[in-house]
Amino acid sequence: MDTPKKVLLVADSHDTVADVFGGFADSVKFIILPEPQPGLPSSIEDSLLDVDACLIQGKYIKHFFESSRYVDFADSVDAFPEGLAVVDKEQGVLRCNTLFAEWCGLTNPTEAVSKQFYELLGMPEIVDLTPCPFHQCRCTLQKTRAKLTNAERQQHFQMDVVPIINNRSEVDRFFVVLSDISQLVILDQKLSSVQTAGRDLANISSSDLLEMSTEQRLDILAQKIALYTDNILNFGHYEIRLLSHKEQGLLEPLVYSGMNEDAIARQLYRAVSGNGITGYVAFTAEPYLMEDADADSLYLPGAANAKSSMTVPLINQGEVIGTFNVESTERSAFTKSDLKMLETFARDIAHAINVMELISVEQMDSAFKSIEAIHGAVAGPINQIQLEAAKVLAIHDNLDINIVEQIRSIQKHALDIQNVIHKVGDRLAPAYANPNPPDKTQHLLLKGRRIFVVDPDESVGLMINSLLQRYGCIVEMAPDGTQALLRAKVNPFDVIISDIKLPDMDAYNLLQGLRNITRVPFVPLILMKGYGYDSGHVLVRSKQDGVIGFLAKPFILDQVLTTIELVINEAITQNGSSVS
Repeated sequence: MDTPKKVLLVADSHDTVADVFGGFADSVKFIILPEPQPGLPSSIEDSLLDVDACLIQGKYIKHFFESSRYVDFADSVDAFPEGLAVVDKEQGVLRCNTLFAEWCGLTNPTEAVSKQFYELLGMPEIVDLTPCPFHQCRCTLQKTRAKLTNAERQQHFQMDVVPIINNRSEVDRFFVVLSDISQLVILDQKLSSVQTAGRDLANISSSDLLEMSTEQRLDILAQKIALYTDNILNFGHYEIRLLSHKEQGLLEPLVYSGMNEDAIARQLYRAVSGNGITGYVAFTAEPYLMEDADADSLYLPGAANAKSSMTVPLINQGEVIGTFNVESTERSAFTKSDLKMLETFARDIAHAINVMELISVEQMDSAFKSIEAIHGAVAGPINQIQLEAAKVLAIHDNLDINIVEQIRSIQKHALDIQNVIHKVGDRLAPAYANPNPPDKTQHLLLKGRRIFVVDPDESVGLMINSLLQRYGCIVEMAPDGTQALLRAKVNPFDVIISDIKLPDMDAYNLLQGLRNITRVPFVPLILMKGYGYDSGHVLVRSKQDGVIGFLAKPFILDQVLTTIELVINEAITQNGSSVS
C-alpha cells in the first residue's frame, strides 16, 4: 500500500479548498493550519518538515509570505531570494537555507547548525536604533527589523526577526529573514560621495580665485569635474554646456570628454526641437533618459557609437544655466538611479559655476566683491589704530609736539589706506567689476564723508562700512560712548551713528557729550534701535533735544542713505558745515 501524501493546508477548512479541486483522493493526508497567528506554534512547525505539498487559501497568501513564519525548510526554500534561518533562544542556528550559508562563507547549510548567528555573519555591526533585535522580538512578540553591516566583507543586510511561539505562549525560537541591501547601501554611499565631490567643486579660496584668470578657473573646474565624473560616477563620455550671455539661447561647450569633435563644434540652442536632447532639456528644464539612440528622434550623435544617454539641466536659483549630457556605447546603460545621481551632481556643478564666477555677470562682479571684501577686512584693524591714537591724544594733553605730530601722521596714513582702496574700487567698479554699480550720481553728498559708528557689536560697524564704502564714505567705529567722545575730541566727523544702548551710557548721554565737545547748534547724530522696549525713553528724549535721524535694525540700504543725507543737510543748514 502506498504511503499517503502529506499536504499542509492553510485555509478556513478542508472543504474550502476541496471545492476548488473537486475533491481529493483518500491517499492524501491533510495537516490543517488555521488562520495565521502572531507566531507559529512549535508543534505545527515541527510537522512541516516532511510535508509533500502546501495549499494556501487565497486570502491568506499575502500574510503567509509576508510573515515568513510558515516556510518549510525543505528544498523549496532555496528558491527564495532571501537568507532564511531558524535560531534558538541562545541565538544558535538550528536550520538555514543555502543562500544564508553562502553569505556566511559556507558551502552547505548543515555547516551552520549549532553555530552562533552573529558569528556566522562575521560579527556585523547593528546600525539601527534596535541594538538587540532578538531580545526585542522576544519581549514584544512582534517582528523586529534591524540593519546589519560588515565592512570587511562588504555585506549589508536588512534583518527581520519573527517569533516562533510554543504551546505555553512563549518564544523559544526565532525565524530570521535576511535581505541583501548591499546595492542600496552602495548606491547611498555613492550618492554621498557625489554630494561631497559636488561641494568640493567650489572649494577654492576667494584669494586664489581673485588671482586666477577665467581660463584658469575653467581649467580647475574641468579637472575636478573630470576627476569625479570618471572616478565616482564612472562616466567616460560627457559634455557640459552653458547658456551664452552673448547670444540668446546658445549653449556653449564648457567641459567635455570622449565626445566627437563635430558634436562639440555643433551649435545648439535652447529649443524644444531641432537641437537634440541637450536643447530640449535646456528648454524644458527636465531630465531626459534616452535608452536607444536608433529609436529616439531627438538624439543627435555625440560620442562615437553611442547607444544611450542621459541629460539633465544645470539649474542655479531656479534658472537653467546649462546642461550636462552623458552617453554610453551600450543600450539602456543608465537607470533612473543614475539619472537622479547626475541631477545631484549637476546641482553642485551649477553652484560651483556660480561661486567661481564662470558666468559672465559673475565674472564681472568678482573684482567689485573683492574690493568690498578688502574694505571689510581692513576696516577693523584701521579703526583700532584710530581708536588707540585718539585715546593717547585725549588722555595725554602734555605730549611733546613732535610725538603729537607723529600720532596724527599715523592716523592720516591709516585713513590713506582706506582712501586708496576707495580709489581702486572707483577705477574698477564702473568699467569692469560691477555690472550693476550703485548710482553714485544720486548720492554725491556722501562722497568723502567721515561716518562714525558707535556700537558694541563690531559686525554692525562692518555692515555699515560695507554699505557706505561703495559711495565713497570713510567709516570708523567705537565700541562704547567713552571712546566715541575721545575720538570726537581729536577728529571731527560728518555723521555719528549710535545704538541707543551702549555699555557705558545711553545715546542721550552721548548726545550731551558730543554737544559739549562740538559746540554746534545741531549735533549730526543718528540713533539705531533693534527689537525691544526702549525702557529709558532714549528715543523720545533725544528727539525732543533735536535728533532727527533714526534707523531700525536690521538696516535697509535706502533708509541708511537717505537718513545720512538728511542729517548732513540739516548740519549744513544749522551749523554752516556738516563737519562736527
